[in-house]
Amino acid sequence: MGSKKLWDRLVPPKYDFYGRLSEQARVTSQGISAMVAWLSDPQMQHFERFMHSSREADLVRMKLEEELVEAFTTPFDRQDIYTFSVRMDRILELSKGTIQSMQAFEVKPDLIICELAWNLSRGTYELSRGTGLLSSNPREAEACVEEMRLASLAVESRYRDAMSQLFKAGDPIDAMKKREVYRGFKDAAEYMDLVVDVFHRIIFRLH
Repeated sequence: MGSKKLWDRLVPPKYDFYGRLSEQARVTSQGISAMVAWLSDPQMQHFERFMHSSREADLVRMKLEEELVEAFTTPFDRQDIYTFSVRMDRILELSKGTIQSMQAFEVKPDLIICELAWNLSRGTYELSRGTGLLSSNPREAEACVEEMRLASLAVESRYRDAMSQLFKAGDPIDAMKKREVYRGFKDAAEYMDLVVDVFHRIIFRLH
């Protein structure tokens, strides 16, 4: 760790990758929060806020990738920075695809959909909070890991219960439509879990 600090003084980092990842995590959390708002109150302003966050997150990710190519030094493993950003991007992309499926299949938000989305939002909020602490206080950032894991597990558990109910409902067409929607939230939560794996590895290496 001492040699790393010495190297940073000799060759100061040109880009703020902590700040860039924190910005992407914040926008991701805002986007999922907007999606939850739209599901409970389907007004255009909520949908537009969600789509704006999705576009903004893409811009942040692309900028980060450009800087990563140009950077001579990085504050932690270069591959971890890239993987963190790409996996985080998939959370919003899968959520966007899920919303589009709801619109295409004319699936109305139900209690299960709202619960899945809420737990995803809960996890991305903790991801945003923890990422913002990585640079200044990695030990405190580590405290966010458990809440992120619990949120991901809650989506998985609710998904299993929901699928069991669908198969018992007796309406195969409705079951197929809702399965696509439920699965979209589950896939997004799986990527959140993958992000947490990288997040935890980064913290471990920073100690």
